[in-house]
Amino acid sequence: MSNYWPALVLGLLAGAIALVYLQRRQEKTERRRRFEAVWSDREEARWLISGEAENKPGSRNLLRDAAQQQSIALDLRRAGWSHPKAQGIYTTAALFCPVIGAVLGLMWGTLSGDGIKNVLTTAFFGFGIGYLLPPRFLRWRAGKRQKAISEEMLPILHLLRMLFDAGLSLEHSLRVITEQGRELAPEMTKEIALALARINAGQERADALEEMAAPLQVPELDDTVAILKQATRYGGSLRESLARLISLFEERRLSSTREYVSKLSAKMTVVMILFMFPALMIFLAGPGFLSLARALGKVF
Repeated sequence: MSNYWPALVLGLLAGAIALVYLQRRQEKTERRRRFEAVWSDREEARWLISGEAENKPGSRNLLRDAAQQQSIALDLRRAGWSHPKAQGIYTTAALFCPVIGAVLGLMWGTLSGDGIKNVLTTAFFGFGIGYLLPPRFLRWRAGKRQKAISEEMLPILHLLRMLFDAGLSLEHSLRVITEQGRELAPEMTKEIALALARINAGQERADALEEMAAPLQVPELDDTVAILKQATRYGGSLRESLARLISLFEERRLSSTREYVSKLSAKMTVVMILFMFPALMIFLAGPGFLSLARALGKVF
């Protein structure tokens, strides 16, 4: 019987964790349903918009869940996962990753032959890693994609300038970029394709471009969209504005490169002190210390 107690503990703990998470998921679904029911009624939703929200029972949970869902949706949008089922997939992964982590920790501890305390400790650490992994990964993915879009903006501006010089309109230029610039700027062409889909559906070009840039929060993209909106609504020379914007982005990239090089030189100094300086001292002062040691050895 003693040989089966790890499997028994594993099954009981996994079942308990699964039940807790299913209960929490059911509670979140119920709160979200109540929130949508309240929000759909204009009269009932006034206390959510006004400052009376904190005085209502259960309002903090509703507002907190709404803010959490909005934050997750924004991170998914920045990460490039704007599919309607993306948020449901992420929520499912966030629910089951801690369970999977705890089960893997229990299996690792059981197969290693540790005691019950070490097995439970390993399961706890697996649970914590599984709990922290999905939001960390999502934010890492969103930040990486934001950086990629920022780096792709300079080639996109050069392409826009060339297409405007060729006599193409803004919408036609964006369409050409989405069709022929995928290898040069893959992430940015996806966003431009979404904006073009909104424009084809009847939305104004300025509004479609603004909705494309607002969730991403990339400064270069925001500046470009601001210039395009101004030219779309009020007219003006886009060629000169894009030329000034390109020079500004090039100066920013040059300054960031200089900052990176200065930081890299400081890091290389630390590396030289830790690794090269001891080797240099051994190479230069080593013979002298050996001679001194031999001389002292003869004296004593």
